[in-house]
Amino acid sequence: TDHATSVLNMQNGFIDQFEDQTGVDDTNSVGELYAAANDYYRVSPAVPMVVFDGTNDYLIAASLTGMVDGKVGTVAFIYDPTGGDGVDQIFLTQYLTYFGVRKDGANKIHIYGYNSANALILGIASTTAYTSTSGPLHVMASWDLASTTGKMYITPIGGSTVDETASTTFTNDTIDYLKANTTWTVGTTYALGNNTFGELGRLYFNPLEYIDFSVQANREKFITDAGVLVPLGSDGSLPTGTAPIVFLNNELATWQENLGSGGNFTEYGALTAGTDIVGDNMTLISEPQVALTAPDSA
Repeated sequence: TDHATSVLNMQNGFIDQFEDQTGVDDTNSVGELYAAANDYYRVSPAVPMVVFDGTNDYLIAASLTGMVDGKVGTVAFIYDPTGGDGVDQIFLTQYLTYFGVRKDGANKIHIYGYNSANALILGIASTTAYTSTSGPLHVMASWDLASTTGKMYITPIGGSTVDETASTTFTNDTIDYLKANTTWTVGTTYALGNNTFGELGRLYFNPLEYIDFSVQANREKFITDAGVLVPLGSDGSLPTGTAPIVFLNNELATWQENLGSGGNFTEYGALTAGTDIVGDNMTLISEPQVALTAPDSA
């Protein structure tokens, strides 16, 4: 947008408010989610959702570049449990399921990880059961086992964020992200069991970084506490400045093509288009400031 013809300047998906006598905001929030002093409205992005049929639809990556064993990690994704209530389902896991994200038979969301001796060292389970009547949910979790800490928050799209850090295990040890094999799967296990039934979107996974989600500003790098999605950037790098190893956020035809740094997945079965998540077109972030003198072209 040309400053000469507009009082609102678009910067990386955000509209900057005018704040000085010329009506032009020369302090742009490039590379940030927003700056309260400079940003007025945020455009809420649409997220393409894809349907996993619970039987034949899944993704497999023979390896993910940059994946190493470690004590930290962050995962975030959108899940609409349109079916499969009471059935154990895997969203993301490694070859021998030494790490995974799943919904159990009681319809609770779990994040789990094991060490090389097959001892559970990471465990987070939601208090709430999420079923086919729950609607689309944004799930985010992060852990730092060296500090024996972690958090999981679940936000219904358009609803309020809930701290779902319950039934926890945090042991100072190393998660065996590469146990026996470098293969990773989405929507199933390597043995092709516990398949996902429902819609998934914007799958973000980085086993190299910890984000303290107990801090609201950090949560709102992904979604506001009022349930409005925040752009993550074309490669998912906006929240931390680094692209995650996995970032699946393409349209249906290329959803399996990883926008993160780890390399692509191969699609099996036939994913179908889900219901894209569309938030408010514009969301007020900070109170408006009034220009002392509007530009002639306003």
